[in-house]
Amino acid sequence: MVFSQGALIDPLLMGDQTLWMVFNDANPAAHNIFKTAPMGLEVQMTIWGYNRVDAFGDMMFVKCLIINKGNNTYDSTFVALWDDPDLGYAGDDYVGCDTTLSLGYCYNASNTDNVYGSAPPAIGRDFFQGVRVYTGNPNDSAKAFGKWWKGYKNLPMYAFTFYWNGAPFPYRDPEFADEAYNFMKGYLADGTPYVDPNTNQATRFVFPGDPEARTGWLDGTRVGPTTLSPGDRRFLMSNGPFTLAPGDTQEIVFGLLIARGSSNVNSVTVLKLVDRQAQIAYDIDFQLPPTPPAPNVQVAELDREIILYWPYDKNIDEYSEIDLIDRDPDGNPTRYNFEGFIVYQFDSPTQPTKWTRIAVFDVVNDVKDIKDWVFDPARGENIEVTVVKGTDSGIERTIRIKKDYLNDKPLVNGRPYYFAVTAYAYNPYGVPRFYESARNIITVTPKPVSPGVRYTSAVGDTVRGIHKQGVSDGEVFGLVVDPTKLTGHKYEVRFEEVAGEITWKLIDLNTNQVKLSGQTNQSGDGNYTVVDGIQFKVVGPLPGPKGWAWTKGTRKLTWANADIMTGFGLPEHLFTFNGAFGYISPYGLFVSGNEHSDVVTPDKLRNIRIVFANTDTDGNITGAPENASFGYRYLRRANAAPAKPEFAPYIKNPAGGYAFQEFGLNGQKNVPLAVYDIEANPPRRLAVGFLENNATNGLVDGKYWPGDFNVYDNIAASGPREWLFIFDVAYSETQDPNLSVDIFNNDLPVMYMATWNRRGNVAFSSGDELEIYANHPNTVNDVFEITAPSAPTYSVETAKSDLEKVNAFPNPYFGASPLEKDITEAFITFTRLPNKCTIRIFTVAGDLIRTIQKDDDSPYARWDLRNEAGVPVASGIYIVHVDVPGVGSKILKVVVFQREERLRYF
Repeated sequence: MVFSQGALIDPLLMGDQTLWMVFNDANPAAHNIFKTAPMGLEVQMTIWGYNRVDAFGDMMFVKCLIINKGNNTYDSTFVALWDDPDLGYAGDDYVGCDTTLSLGYCYNASNTDNVYGSAPPAIGRDFFQGVRVYTGNPNDSAKAFGKWWKGYKNLPMYAFTFYWNGAPFPYRDPEFADEAYNFMKGYLADGTPYVDPNTNQATRFVFPGDPEARTGWLDGTRVGPTTLSPGDRRFLMSNGPFTLAPGDTQEIVFGLLIARGSSNVNSVTVLKLVDRQAQIAYDIDFQLPPTPPAPNVQVAELDREIILYWPYDKNIDEYSEIDLIDRDPDGNPTRYNFEGFIVYQFDSPTQPTKWTRIAVFDVVNDVKDIKDWVFDPARGENIEVTVVKGTDSGIERTIRIKKDYLNDKPLVNGRPYYFAVTAYAYNPYGVPRFYESARNIITVTPKPVSPGVRYTSAVGDTVRGIHKQGVSDGEVFGLVVDPTKLTGHKYEVRFEEVAGEITWKLIDLNTNQVKLSGQTNQSGDGNYTVVDGIQFKVVGPLPGPKGWAWTKGTRKLTWANADIMTGFGLPEHLFTFNGAFGYISPYGLFVSGNEHSDVVTPDKLRNIRIVFANTDTDGNITGAPENASFGYRYLRRANAAPAKPEFAPYIKNPAGGYAFQEFGLNGQKNVPLAVYDIEANPPRRLAVGFLENNATNGLVDGKYWPGDFNVYDNIAASGPREWLFIFDVAYSETQDPNLSVDIFNNDLPVMYMATWNRRGNVAFSSGDELEIYANHPNTVNDVFEITAPSAPTYSVETAKSDLEKVNAFPNPYFGASPLEKDITEAFITFTRLPNKCTIRIFTVAGDLIRTIQKDDDSPYARWDLRNEAGVPVASGIYIVHVDVPGVGSKILKVVVFQREERLRYF
């Protein structure tokens, strides 16, 4: 942000980091190189970059606004990018250009560099937007100041020239202004042209050949009479010419790029590929979809293990960004959508050379292995490879690590390890398809518990909640993730209804603080945020029936040829009775797409008992009909001609949908069963209805009588479709007009629907009973309470005992420690120390040579093997006294064998 006279100005911020500066040439005293007079020019420069793991993370973009604030008009003006690249070791460089890309670059002359090692990278500069000049041609257009201008064009790279350190005139660095201007025009310092030795033609572009293909004019060959050797190169690439009058403004945009391939020259090929991607980014005004944010990773450093955990973040978990570049086959913009998390281990926190993926936690959506096009330096082309292996395992927010995956060894206390957790997205049409957040590497050091401290619970322990209020089948429990953060507090889980959806919140009753709110996950999986060291899991059953039992008599019904769940591909949790009885309705199946009635919400589902009446094998009710019901009859294809002549008398209302026909049959009961809500006291009898199908294999006869499974498919469109509906409405033998409508196009209060068949040509028997049991989800009436294990404890007596564990490593010290990262480092590490203590180091003669005051929460302290004067101590035996205030002390002996020191210069 910029402040101007107290007002806040919001400049155009680009990328993940933006720098802005303004400068001019108005001070003559600053013109100390070429001694030229000020031109009166001001430059406003914006530099930005992206924190990404792809090629854009290795680019910088620069926009320069050039304003002539002087009184002079300058014709034949050039703008130039000058670079003294010093790629690694400065003395072994080559340079070159690609005129089709307006790209100038530097690469290593050999495949080995003193700084970069083998296969060193190449660096480049590119004019993405040159200056704008007027042509008057309506077919021309130029981009400048964020818009397009008709009748103008952007000038490309005008010239690419070079010189090298220590070169003779006219190849040396320019020493006068006219020499610099000559280079900008594409000439040597003396104004003579460069000549391509392959064509013997004058050219403004030096070394435009292809280094990998070894074609064209290349650095390392002849320039004039000189055959070049690798050296300390400079290059200059210019843009122009144009006229700059007083008050005129020009805008240029260029990029700084780096890329690494399989060899020094292949790095140039990769650089050109990367440059084309950068040009595309410029062409769409850098409207690149942002990568997913990196997770906020928290750490538990424990004894020979570490725990990484990260919270829910709406910006990550609901990440969905439009991609304007990559379009679907219909030409529509596509999207990158959040797909999962990846856990990495690295060998360094800053410049890792080795890494491995430890785990992938991805959304369950059938997207598993993601293939992408990756440039293969060995082949010199893009190849399609698997870039991430998903498993559809579901999102997790914790990982327990006991192993050094890079070295396949257990974790060692006191040794730093380096990890990162990234979020990634996927776009099947994207380039790339795999889109990953920045790899923010964190340093983690396993450590034992501090002296005197004890954790009250271990990682993975389960804490059970109690159901204080409500009748749901839900539960609340917690998994200990970080025992260092436990509080011992009581927490409460309550539920709220937000826009028709049940959400839950977690309240710390000790502090009256809402720790979580708006939570929707009740699956019991690993996708829960850790709070105060515990992953609190709220589990609620999915809506639907959870089971059934034929409690009296012999089962007369079957799911054979009646499994609508499988036949229609419906969610399993909505069903019982092997897919022939479910929390579904015609309106939910065929109109709303929600499968079930929206009127009968999951909290209204009840345990029911179906009591059957006596019938014959044709479904006629016999004997006392107290267990039979008046049912609401609906008919499919009632607006069609009768599929069979005998159906005609039963088509009362020839309308579309599942048209209502009649209540009962000629004033008699037509459903040989009764249904009761057995959660009510006394049980509440429920209204019922059924469907018939005016089709070839239908059984339209005005009464509910499912077919013999050996004969009929009760799911098929041409089958009987004798489907039973159980309403969340009290039974009455008086017709309810609200149920006397088309059940297809109206959301009637259907609690359950049954599509079962009969088990052969059997009759129903009075006294037969079937019970269906409902899942009871969590509602606003449910309250759970859970108590966390106590916070870590401390006692002086335990601390005294733990002092015996204070130690040093390596001991003896044989010239090195495995924790030393550099030859200049030398230290011994004291372990299992309390937060506060004093370490005194003595010679065997009793002379105090060093005192170390420790006051931090680390169990470690280092002695750099130097005395108080900073002088390295001699090899020998040293006595270490560790004094812990209020607890006691510990005495150690350490043996030091200093490494041999060899002086190269004296």
